[in-house]
Amino acid sequence: MATGRTASRPKDPHRASQQRRSTDTDETDSDKEEMSPMTPGTLTITRTFAAPLEAAFDAWIVPAHFASWFGGSEIDVPLDTVKLDVRAGGHWQADMVLPGGDVVHWIGEYTAVQRPRHLALTLTDEPDQPERAPLTVDFAAVDGGTRMTFTQGETSRFSPEQYETTRAGYQRFFDTMASMLEICQKRHRHSASADPQISQPEAPR
Repeated sequence: MATGRTASRPKDPHRASQQRRSTDTDETDSDKEEMSPMTPGTLTITRTFAAPLEAAFDAWIVPAHFASWFGGSEIDVPLDTVKLDVRAGGHWQADMVLPGGDVVHWIGEYTAVQRPRHLALTLTDEPDQPERAPLTVDFAAVDGGTRMTFTQGETSRFSPEQYETTRAGYQRFFDTMASMLEICQKRHRHSASADPQISQPEAPR
């Protein structure tokens, strides 16, 4: 993710993950990007995942799930660095370990939590600075799964290159999320067939 201040830095996670394209994710019709109307000063991405509403929402709030997709497939997010106090006013943090070894420290605050349909939060990779980029994530049940609409605000200061780099980076994040959700659902179906009491799929490791 990028806030606009870091998009041109070598440690930018979007630039780092652009060095190599993931080869372990097959994009299907259910997880492709949908066209979203452009609003000045915002970046909006809409994706549809072949997963239930609650599972798509939990990809954002369960630490093991979040760590598995945040940063995309080429960037490691150690689970012990992920802290998610998922409530309005609660804080979150996570570290990205880039392929070259640099570490990016992300922090933010939840401003609204309405499970399983709406999540609003802020983020920055400059913890010592007061500025935070606002994000909203909305979820809706649709035929075949869940439609997720992601919006980052305050992008008017982005250059065209920063905007496209940020957008492409998020797409890689959400490609990885789609793979994670698919694996979770397969494991869940397998476990549920063996034990009907099982209701929560585990994140892939």
